[in-house]
Amino acid sequence: MKHGHSFSAKLTLNVLALSSVLFLVSLGIVSYWSNSLIFEEASKGARNLVDKNISEINGILSSIEVSVSSNAWNVKEHLSDPDFLYHVTDRIVSENENIIGSAIAFVSNYYEGKHFFSPYSYREQETGRILSKQLGNEDYDYFYMEWFSAPFESGKPYWGEPYFDKGGGEQLMCTYSYPLTDSQGRVFAIMTADIALNWISDIQAAMKPYPNSTVVLLSSIGTILSSKSIVGNLGENIYSNFENSTVRSRNVDKILNSVLNHEKGLMQYSVGSDHGFVVFGPLSNSWVATVSCTYSDIFAGASRILFLIIGIGILGIILLFLLCYRVIRRLTQPLSEFANSATEIAKGNFESSLPEIKSNDEIGLLRDSFANMQSSLKNYIDELKITTAANERFESELSIANKIQAAMLPRDFPVSDKFDLFACQKSSKEVGGDLYDFIVKDNVCYFAIGDVSGKGVPASLVMAATKAAFRFVATLNLPLDQMIFRINNSLSENNERGMFVTFFLGRLNLDTGLLEYCNAGHNPPMVTRADGTVCKLEVIPNLALGVWSDFPFKAQSAVLGKGDRVTLYTDGITEAEKADGSLYGEERLIELLSKNRDMTQEALCSCIMDSVNDYFEGRPQNDDITLLSLGLKR
Repeated sequence: MKHGHSFSAKLTLNVLALSSVLFLVSLGIVSYWSNSLIFEEASKGARNLVDKNISEINGILSSIEVSVSSNAWNVKEHLSDPDFLYHVTDRIVSENENIIGSAIAFVSNYYEGKHFFSPYSYREQETGRILSKQLGNEDYDYFYMEWFSAPFESGKPYWGEPYFDKGGGEQLMCTYSYPLTDSQGRVFAIMTADIALNWISDIQAAMKPYPNSTVVLLSSIGTILSSKSIVGNLGENIYSNFENSTVRSRNVDKILNSVLNHEKGLMQYSVGSDHGFVVFGPLSNSWVATVSCTYSDIFAGASRILFLIIGIGILGIILLFLLCYRVIRRLTQPLSEFANSATEIAKGNFESSLPEIKSNDEIGLLRDSFANMQSSLKNYIDELKITTAANERFESELSIANKIQAAMLPRDFPVSDKFDLFACQKSSKEVGGDLYDFIVKDNVCYFAIGDVSGKGVPASLVMAATKAAFRFVATLNLPLDQMIFRINNSLSENNERGMFVTFFLGRLNLDTGLLEYCNAGHNPPMVTRADGTVCKLEVIPNLALGVWSDFPFKAQSAVLGKGDRVTLYTDGITEAEKADGSLYGEERLIELLSKNRDMTQEALCSCIMDSVNDYFEGRPQNDDITLLSLGLKR
């Protein structure tokens, strides 16, 4: 009994220690991933807010640009009537509620005797009425103002920096300037649209993701355009504020440089005890929208949940200790007896008797489960012996089939002072569907290469039938189209599984170099000339063998010169695949043939096979590979 108590206490403490470790690890993982998820969602939400902010402000700015540009023609049509131009500016202001004023500022003396002439319409702040006046005078010399001088010099539309328009709109505003040019491309007037900046703050006030978040719109040189900002006031420059700050900061300079360069991105920052991130992106007119969020806001909810989980976890560990101790004490004694019986079963004594467990709880269920396992293991061992023996027989038969198939392909290559021939083949499985063959008689060499659809044993049987048919027709001395016609009909007969063979059949006169050939849907061979140039042999694709009986195949012919060679291959070479999915391809094969034009056929085949094997980078071969190279000696 004392031993039982000691074991129970030890096991309970181990369970408690493991549970505590798992709890702490789980807590750390949950905390890490939840913070990562919260940060990801917060940054995604901030990006979406910036995009929405940019989209909404861009839409308003675009409407302002369209309001001005769409009335340019009206100005040009009525240049002879200066008084009518007040109707144009009035129309621009009345048609777009975001425009508080519009002017058409002409160059000096455009109208004779008028150094200043600028019809101007504006919306009165108190009443909302649209009033008009002539804007230019000695006190309001618009020629030196940015909204006039910048577009006048560049000849392009221009969004100006915010300014207080004393003598014009009488408030802080931004101006969009649109140059008007004559037929010779010279600027003769600037059309403008003035906008107040209060609507920007209204838009951004609705986009704060957290209570302490800051949504700021900056001009192209960093002037603050939104009125509520912790980094400065409306019209101030954000860069000057940070340059004058004595608080240590991290990444702020990088953020300011990115904003100044009108980039789009997300960066983390620290300013004193304030840590967070800022998302920024440019508008169409080079303004920049920013949203900054502090980590104290982002992770406030997660911190409260974390403390709650810790408290629940501590309470759970205490309850687990009490429960485990009681349960383990009760279960230890019968488990000891059961463990001895289980040990005997584990040693392979499947006839060993199990202890009697009279209870109907989990221990009794465990006893019944072990009894079932004992019986199942015995049956499984018997079945495994039978299955293993059958697999060994099957593997032995496949090994024999592989040797038989290898023996079917010719390995004794002719030695001649007229030509050189070599072939090789490598299956992707124990047996494959690629084939090659050749017969030399009466100074004529018959040769063939083929690729059976599919792989494995069915393909190997079709391969054997195709090779036998080639051997037979090669003895008949028929025209090549008749030879391949007979092979096709032989394979098409009773082809219920619809298997087919891409096949190339050639006949080379070793004295004249005349190459007669017929292609049945196979890859075009490569011809390497004596000077190293490589080209595809021009082929009529015809139909693959075994698809359609009595198909009218068409043969072709070409001439090989001394030192020329023809290389036949299956698609296992050109479609050899790397881990990234890229293929070996014809270009790599052509380059290899050109570089090694002086090699013997055997050395060339070995070189190509090594190149393809290296291309796999250790991955399994994905298709059968077969090569046959034949050339006339110099």
